[in-house]
Amino acid sequence: VEPGKVLYLDYETDEHEFYDRLKHIQRGLRSENPLRDIYYRFCSQGLANEIEAIQRIVAENDIACVIVDSLGSACGGEPEEASVALRYFSALRSLRRTTVSIHHQNKEGKLFGSVYWFNFARNIWEIQKVQEAGEDRVQIGLFHRKMNNGRLMRPIGLRFMFQEQEVIIEKEEIASVPEFISNLSLKQRLYGILKQGKVSVNELAEQLEHRPEVIRTCLTRHSELFVRIGDHQWGLCQIQAV
Repeated sequence: VEPGKVLYLDYETDEHEFYDRLKHIQRGLRSENPLRDIYYRFCSQGLANEIEAIQRIVAENDIACVIVDSLGSACGGEPEEASVALRYFSALRSLRRTTVSIHHQNKEGKLFGSVYWFNFARNIWEIQKVQEAGEDRVQIGLFHRKMNNGRLMRPIGLRFMFQEQEVIIEKEEIASVPEFISNLSLKQRLYGILKQGKVSVNELAEQLEHRPEVIRTCLTRHSELFVRIGDHQWGLCQIQAV
């Protein structure tokens, strides 16, 4: 990945809130990089209706990546309509740049609206969060759902701590957050448990609600990661990410 200028198309907040958030994150990351390479545009019309003006901004400022937040307002119509999705993607494609479109899910956990939102996207990450009322900490899980030109990547866990003048971002162990466990493979869930210490197959089966033979098969299949300790217990060969 090479650094590049970014254009943020904002359909939800305003310039003051955007840059305020950005400065808090920059302080939390202890970053000295200036904000001049991040461009902002307040948007109120559909992307296709403003595409000529956006094309000029992209060309004049040598923009490398365009972020659209969020697709529901940017699509310029009813998200359920296939023609609306196709028009949006045509406008996006005309920019000839890397683009990131932020969208919301429906109650079933799918992208809201037409199936074309999923079908035309080349790369999809689902973002989930866990936050208790009154806490300044937010746990974020990123789960890779689609990749047209490559393999799916492992889940990513992050922890955001909101302080008065900064947002501190740290890595989070996905398997340590109960709300995220259902999104993990059996191998990843086993890793999360065994990272805490050795456990028997029967105990693993009880915790994960799988038959012991299923647990044993997974442990044996991934011998590069799991190792038998004694007659009944298993542990990790070495600490490594899965």
